[in-house]
Amino acid sequence: MQGIAHLLNTPSLLEEWLHAVDLPIGIVEQEEHFYTYTYMNKTMQRVTSRSAGLLITGVHNETEASMLEEGLHKALQTGCFEHATPPFLFKIYAIPTTGSFLIQFQRDGLRKQKLENYESIVHNSLDSIFIHDKNGHIVYLNPAAVTLLGAKNTSECLGRSVRGLIQDEPESDVQKRLRLILESKWSKTAPIERKIKRVDGEVIEVELTGSKVTFDGKPAVQTVCRNISERRRKQSRLEEMAYYDQLTQVSNRRYFFEQLKSELEACEEADTILSVLFIDLDNFKDINDQHGHHVGDDVLIIFTKRVKQMLRETDTFSRLGGDEFVVLLTNLHSTNAPEQVAERMIERITQPIVVGGKELHISVSIGIAMYPGHGTTRDNLLTKADQALYEAKNNGRKCVSVYHQS
Repeated sequence: MQGIAHLLNTPSLLEEWLHAVDLPIGIVEQEEHFYTYTYMNKTMQRVTSRSAGLLITGVHNETEASMLEEGLHKALQTGCFEHATPPFLFKIYAIPTTGSFLIQFQRDGLRKQKLENYESIVHNSLDSIFIHDKNGHIVYLNPAAVTLLGAKNTSECLGRSVRGLIQDEPESDVQKRLRLILESKWSKTAPIERKIKRVDGEVIEVELTGSKVTFDGKPAVQTVCRNISERRRKQSRLEEMAYYDQLTQVSNRRYFFEQLKSELEACEEADTILSVLFIDLDNFKDINDQHGHHVGDDVLIIFTKRVKQMLRETDTFSRLGGDEFVVLLTNLHSTNAPEQVAERMIERITQPIVVGGKELHISVSIGIAMYPGHGTTRDNLLTKADQALYEAKNNGRKCVSVYHQS
């Protein structure tokens, strides 16, 4: 008896013991007509997915809360009450002179409650949640998942194969990942991004996270799915803003430098010719001064469209700033090709432009440098192309100049 008294008079030891017990235990206190959980051990918190501080009606369903209230009244009279009728099994001990009750539940008695709590959380989750069996067939999905798949109701989705939903991954890889989760090699997967095809045929981008669960007494995989299509669109827009000129919709200086670096590395392996063409609009300032910047912007847009129409998809056309542009020609096999392309550009660009009912005439000067003849580094090529452009302007503009050693 001395040992028991010591345990009861040492709260920290009692709490440690309660937390170590592998049975759900809680302490309830009465305030007027309400019963509140003031304590739950770890097992109780785990099986109910709740914590102390809630009314019993916030932890148990209406029927079970009613059974508990009746049991609490009887325990107050007799000191102890036991409810031994499945599936809700519990014992209540009235703690003398405290107005509190200690409740011990059987695991089986709270299994149903735990399932109901889980289903309630999943059902109301804003995330799309699927459960699929070992063969990858959907056996459960919440309302958010039905909406995500563009289905009218749950029945349209049940039985579908998750392998068939995913568009950008081989079915064998999807099955392998499901198997690894079921075998507990992965208790929970890291988020992955995939494209899935909805019931209505639309393809959307999603983020998937999988984990092992038990459903209807059998091992299954739960996948939490989030639609990230809008997020990807925003990312794409940010990338576009980072690498593209907003007025002309051609790539910018930053993109050009990164592309030039990449192409130079490729040239070293492929033994091909690369060329940089510096392009400067002649007397563009006069157009802005005489007709306004809005007309100047329209001229730049028309100019860039004309240049793009003359280039291959593998070529790069970028705006360095103002009226300065650059073209990167790759995979060339003749040193004559860059000058031929530049001459055709001048012929096409000098055709009249009509803006706001006014006919305008523009021309360009072009300087050319080539890899490896004029340089093998980014800085060398850009310097030589700039020098060639300066020479073209000195030669009266509206012409092409290829760098040559002085």
